[in-house]
Amino acid sequence: MLLSENIVVINLFGLELTFEYGVFSMIFYAAAALFLICFIWFIIVAAKASKYAKKRKKCLNRKKKLLKALEEAEANLKAKEAEKPAPVAQEPKKVEPIREEPKPVETVKAEPVKEEPVKEVAAAVAPVSEPVEVEEPVPVSKEPKKVVPVVPVKKAPAPKKAEPEESLDERFARLNENKNPVVPFPTKILESDDDIKNYYNTVKNKLLSYDGIESRVSKKCDTFKKGSLTVAKITVVGKTLKLFLNLRAEGYETRIYHQENVGDKKAYEDVPMMVKIKSDRALRNALELVNDLAIAHGTEKVIGYSDVNFVKELKKIK
Repeated sequence: MLLSENIVVINLFGLELTFEYGVFSMIFYAAAALFLICFIWFIIVAAKASKYAKKRKKCLNRKKKLLKALEEAEANLKAKEAEKPAPVAQEPKKVEPIREEPKPVETVKAEPVKEEPVKEVAAAVAPVSEPVEVEEPVPVSKEPKKVVPVVPVKKAPAPKKAEPEESLDERFARLNENKNPVVPFPTKILESDDDIKNYYNTVKNKLLSYDGIESRVSKKCDTFKKGSLTVAKITVVGKTLKLFLNLRAEGYETRIYHQENVGDKKAYEDVPMMVKIKSDRALRNALELVNDLAIAHGTEKVIGYSDVNFVKELKKIK
């Protein structure tokens, strides 16, 4: 309902609303609408914040329960170990030496020697009687008889039948029995899809385009070194190309590069950061990491470097 040129009255469910067309009235209405929008947004944000706070409180309570359970388990283990009796050290038995008693020596009684009377012989010289010396008896000791032990005679064992010698081929087959054959790295690349071949060529050309970096292909992987330090490795697992770099995985965002830290394995101690290359976007991220690797090791691009098809060269190695 139009009352005048600047005033409008609207009947809404029996409620009359009056509006004016003036400048100040329009500013007032705009401010009221903005206040209403802000109020509604504040209510929505407050509701979400309270919901997040409840979830966080639940997580903290669950974490406290887990820590408490772990502490109780450790306390129970310590109590059980304390209840165990300490091992008693057994004293070594003293071995008394066997003393041999001396055997009595039998003595032989000496019989007295009877002296015979000396007859006087008539002669021109006066008779002289010489005394006869009696030897003292010497005690005779009887030595015990030595008993010689009887040694049983062992019969010689019957000779074993000679077994036929095993040939080298048979031994090799026996050792490799029940073992999965290891597919060499060049074979994996050559039998892979065109995408993996393209990723391999691109990454390898990028690495070798920097001065001082050299490549060596083995049965397990393709290794890149700068001097004596390993700076990168390339492997193939299934349908995925994996790139290992001499960078810290913690220094990059996981949501962008999806890297993994594999430095706990001995084979990747020098190249702990691993990224998987399964798409063009992952390839671009990998090339950016190669640039960071070159900057970290202070190497520059080789002037006039041209890309090489390394997949064809793998056929010669195979």
